[in-house]
Amino acid sequence: MADQQIALVDHTNGDNTPASPADQQPHTADSHIDILFENQRGWFVFGIPLFSSKALWNFKIDPAPWVDARLKPSAVNITNAQVPDPSWVWDWKSWYVDMSLDVDEEGWQYSLLFRGSPWHGNHPWFHSFVRRRRWLRKRVKQKLPPKSKASAGERLFGETFSTVTTLARSGTLGTMSGLQSNEQSVDDEVRDIAMLMKKLKIAAIDREKIFIIHTFIDDGGEELYYLAEQVKLSPHARPPTLA
Repeated sequence: MADQQIALVDHTNGDNTPASPADQQPHTADSHIDILFENQRGWFVFGIPLFSSKALWNFKIDPAPWVDARLKPSAVNITNAQVPDPSWVWDWKSWYVDMSLDVDEEGWQYSLLFRGSPWHGNHPWFHSFVRRRRWLRKRVKQKLPPKSKASAGERLFGETFSTVTTLARSGTLGTMSGLQSNEQSVDDEVRDIAMLMKKLKIAAIDREKIFIIHTFIDDGGEELYYLAEQVKLSPHARPPTLA
């Protein structure tokens, strides 16, 4: 696939089908083209092909209605497939049929069997009892903004709340009585969400919680982008204030 020119057709009633060579680069660390195969079995009635995924036989003979690039059963299809994690976003607005192979006008390939038989774009009835077509969609890595205390605070709490500014106004951080233990000290780095939640839970006052959040912003790195999924504030929740 890396060496061939990909021709795409939109079968989802959309527009702006990717077609330029720039949109068809091979996989890299920052971009990837996901592949799903759609499978159907059928018959010809008076020369008219009648195919459906519901006609597929058991998995010992036929594959699942949708399989991935390795032809393994896929739990998702083009209507509900998602990017692997929040660091990826879709670069193409929808899934597209790959028309670069020997296919018919809708992107289907036909064969006698799913395994061990050649695939072709025409469909004579005597050796075209199954068919498949390949769907493609490109995703790319998100470009992370430069790490800074100010930008991290705005991502977490919005522009109206600045952890750095609030800490500067406090004048003192007080005594971290709730965090002083034999296992961890106040100066411990807060590099992940689990440590952040643990320290926030045992913090006695808001000033201590602000200090912990400030430490997490400095040391958390990419964990900052996953914090929103872990922390769900109630509709009436407010950012912590100084005690």
